[in-house]
Amino acid sequence: EPAAAGSAWLAVIDTHCHLDVAAFDADRDAVVARAAAGGVLGIVLPAIRPRTWDHVRVIAQRYNDAGVRHALGIHPQIVPELDPDELAGDLTARLAGAARDACAIGECGLDGGTAAHELQEQIFRAHVRAARATGKPLVIHVLRAHDAAPRILRDEGPVTGVLHSYSGGAD
Repeated sequence: EPAAAGSAWLAVIDTHCHLDVAAFDADRDAVVARAAAGGVLGIVLPAIRPRTWDHVRVIAQRYNDAGVRHALGIHPQIVPELDPDELAGDLTARLAGAARDACAIGECGLDGGTAAHELQEQIFRAHVRAARATGKPLVIHVLRAHDAAPRILRDEGPVTGVLHSYSGGAD
């Protein structure tokens, strides 16, 4: 509830909550209700792989009135586990088309502790291009990949978004 006119108040938006995972199946309603009661005005639910995109979208729609929105992408830690059909076709076009009703592209990025670095980079580039094509922000995960991520972002051009799970310094 906003404070009286003239005083400041803080709007809290959780920019990263994986409400779609099975751990929330039993109490997802209660989690969303507690967040709202605690003053959280919105929650971004980022997908981690293409086969979860529809499920993430359904959950976001279910809790739309509570401010839950979704983002579609491929988490770098999932890259080694991806099925061939999840990588089929032009990923940039698939992301841009699938994310038409999403608030962002992602979760995406690079994880140096996860295998398939070259494929992670290709997939991250597709996300950056989809974000530029749609004008949507990126939800970026960068862990132990501090040399590659800035290079890719410079190569691909400017985007906006949220950087999380970042283990590097300010530079």
